[in-house]
Amino acid sequence: MNEGAVGLPVGCIHEEVTVTVEHLPTQNTDEQIASALERLSYVMGVLEREQGREHRLSPVQVRILGYLRALEDELCRVSQLARDFGLTQATVSESVAALETRGLITRSTLPKDRRISVLRLTDEGRALAERLNSGIEVLLPHLEQLDRKEKVRLAGSLMKLIRSLHESGVISISRMCVTCGFYRTTTDRAGAEHHFCTLLSEPLSEDQLRVDCKEYKAG
Repeated sequence: MNEGAVGLPVGCIHEEVTVTVEHLPTQNTDEQIASALERLSYVMGVLEREQGREHRLSPVQVRILGYLRALEDELCRVSQLARDFGLTQATVSESVAALETRGLITRSTLPKDRRISVLRLTDEGRALAERLNSGIEVLLPHLEQLDRKEKVRLAGSLMKLIRSLHESGVISISRMCVTCGFYRTTTDRAGAEHHFCTLLSEPLSEDQLRVDCKEYKAG
């Protein structure tokens, strides 16, 4: 195994067996896709934990820094993090307090309502959050194996899957165009559907659809 590669969990034992094509169980396409996504999820989880250990951060703290970095200058509350992460407010509050103690985030109150506290990254926190983006950086070179059409098709399929999971309540966090209140579809004379953003009052091509849009509005 290459140095730094993500392997099987510790404790897995491989026995040498002779396998022929005839002995391989069949797997339908849905199962293949689900298994592939599960493997990618495992790899990303391992990378997240490794990053956390390197910088003395828990996986939740790593996610909070990445989330705030993606929001840029948007206001964010602990309750929002808890909702989008699917965690209790107490769990998120504990992680936020630890990050605040380390000087990675700040908590301030809104001038119009002192009861509301919002979170922001400090300069040190933003710099660290940018370094913690390595999980995505690991995947990017491998995506170069796909041509443009394959990438657009894959991105569209993944967004469609996330939208379905979001609409069925399996996941709560979804700031994509296709789940946004500004998103519409139009149909041309040939019956083909097209994406449209009512905020921009402009049609969107497949590669203009965003997975995480700061202008997102709950539908």
